[in-house]
Amino acid sequence: MDVKELLVKEEDEGSAGEDQYPCGICTMVLESRDAKLSHVRSVHEGLRVVRPAENLETRKTVRKYPCEVCGKTFGSSSVTNRHRRMVHLKERPFSCSICNKSFATRVCVKRHERKTHARRL
Repeated sequence: MDVKELLVKEEDEGSAGEDQYPCGICTMVLESRDAKLSHVRSVHEGLRVVRPAENLETRKTVRKYPCEVCGKTFGSSSVTNRHRRMVHLKERPFSCSICNKSFATRVCVKRHERKTHARRL
């Protein structure tokens, strides 16, 4: 099942609860349908589903590492630290090899290179 099929299937089944939209590919739970669609397209673009979504209640109890800045919780301290660096400190450690534009994640750099510099690659 690809990402598009997964989104359609989840739309048919409805959301897991009010104001909670779990990603069907990873453990992220988003606050709106648009945020979920944006997350799936940006993070999982071109990927296939390799495992079913986990139980939403399980995800809630596992997220016990809060961000000291905004209070958002995560499943591990490393993810919390990455969130803090990218969101609050605005770190952008990944650069395009062609134009040197910087990005927060390697996935964002690869997508930029593919879309912006397709003819050069």
